[in-house]
Amino acid sequence: MFFSKDILTKKGGQFSVVWLAGNFNTAHGKRKLKKRDYVSVDVVKACGDLLDPRAQFALRLSATLLMGIIRVYEKQISYVYDEVKSMWVVLKQASFMNPMNVDLPPQRFP
Repeated sequence: MFFSKDILTKKGGQFSVVWLAGNFNTAHGKRKLKKRDYVSVDVVKACGDLLDPRAQFALRLSATLLMGIIRVYEKQISYVYDEVKSMWVVLKQASFMNPMNVDLPPQRFP
């Protein structure tokens, strides 16, 4: 192994959630991470740490971490999309229930 095992530990590890997301496919139900786990990852920092690591990683570990970053980013985007979609529905219902009728005075153009 080319790295310290502390990097991949669950609590406080630098790549813990990324490694879990890369190794355990949630589509098959093997391991399910919570929303707070996905949201807690800073994708930009994780990518920077993967590109310029403190210790050398094996190629397989680098590929697993990259796949984990992709899955975490995909989940973060889906959470943002769901929140925007629900907000859109709320705003659309609010505007439908209480339409604002604005009567502007006629303007005279010179």
